[in-house]
Amino acid sequence: MYSNFSDYQILIDCIESKVTADNSIEACKALIEGISKTIIDRVDLRCRFILRELDNNQIDNISNAKSQIKNNTIKFVFAFKQASLILSIYHHSFGKSFFDAVGNPFCNMIGEIRNWKGDVSHGRVAPKMEKTSLELASLVESLTDTITFHMLEVFSLIDFSAGLVPDRSTIISESFVDKTETQLTDIPDEERDIRDFNDVLDELYPLPGKPRYSRALYEQYFEDYEIQLKEFLDNKELELSE
Repeated sequence: MYSNFSDYQILIDCIESKVTADNSIEACKALIEGISKTIIDRVDLRCRFILRELDNNQIDNISNAKSQIKNNTIKFVFAFKQASLILSIYHHSFGKSFFDAVGNPFCNMIGEIRNWKGDVSHGRVAPKMEKTSLELASLVESLTDTITFHMLEVFSLIDFSAGLVPDRSTIISESFVDKTETQLTDIPDEERDIRDFNDVLDELYPLPGKPRYSRALYEQYFEDYEIQLKEFLDNKELELSE
């Protein structure tokens, strides 16, 4: 399942070879960032477990992180924090207190080092007058080894596919839940279609000061709701095929 992590071998080789200290530190940063992005990308915010364990702000942060990964705009430390959060809620063995106390400042420091001295990340006029020491690169490598090993160890224990195929009644129930604009960008297409159906019903049969017509129909006359929903989805599919 996780064999694709072999893609990071080139970074590991770069860290170990220490062609230059800057090159090694840059590779350490890239390795932590890549693993963090992969963890964020793997989690599915439709999962009931996620919705139960996280508050709206945390869900929005992860959703934003997923969008930023797609747009290649995510910040290193933000990605690391979201990946740590995901690992911590999925498995009790993840040492989030350590990562909050040590990992976050360390990632901040890597960013500062590479921005301050990194000829790989930004380039420098030759000859480069200020050299990064191999001792500093070795220290960064040691902490990177500890952090990435623990992240991958916990990541390998998690089955992110569990609970990702909710039944129809669960999806319908979710369609009545108020969600933020950010959360709505990550809902499955089936839930999006059902929400559109609910909106159509509510516009046709407004109930001022009372529960939504669509929800009342679903809770009191479930079979009628299902029949009308099927007709709505069939018509939508027909329109798309024309």
